Amino acid sequence: VGSDGEVTEEEVSAKSENPMEWLKKKLTGDKKNAGVNGRENVAGYTEDTTVQDLAKLSTPIAFMILGGDLDFSKVKGNLKTAFVVLTIKLVILPLIMIPMVVMMGYRDADLLSGVLAYQTPVAVSSYIMAQQAGADGQLAGQLVVFSSVLSIFTLFVTIFILRTMGLLAV
Repeated sequence: VGSDGEVTEEEVSAKSENPMEWLKKKLTGDKKNAGVNGRENVAGYTEDTTVQDLAKLSTPIAFMILGGDLDFSKVKGNLKTAFVVLTIKLVILPLIMIPMVVMMGYRDADLLSGVLAYQTPVAVSSYIMAQQAGADGQLAGQLVVFSSVLSIFTLFVTIFILRTMGLLAV
């Protein structure tokens, strides 16, 4: 507000800018776009580094939440469902899709990408989404845990077979 009580042109333009840009300027103490477009801010960090560091924490934090909230006493009630889902996810789907990828002519790193696309464990975010949607969060959490453990073996066997067949040199 100007000395006469009126809103100045600078204040109007400052309020109409992107709120994140305004927050960056306030946090860095620099009015000249410090930290924008990968440039260093006052603390010596770039915007990209901060966002990447936060992104690296998301999966470990989700796993910690899952570990703290999972009730293994309820595993018995979901055992049949988990067995069916994990058999389809880690065995049947890869048995169908990986030969199709091989028939399309993919080898080495491209084939490995296909293997990982069709044989990775259930995403930890599915547990959080199931809870938020009011679905069976316990089953989703159990699927994440069991598929993570089982995929160690299924991925090893799949890669071993593909390397033995000469399809993977990676």
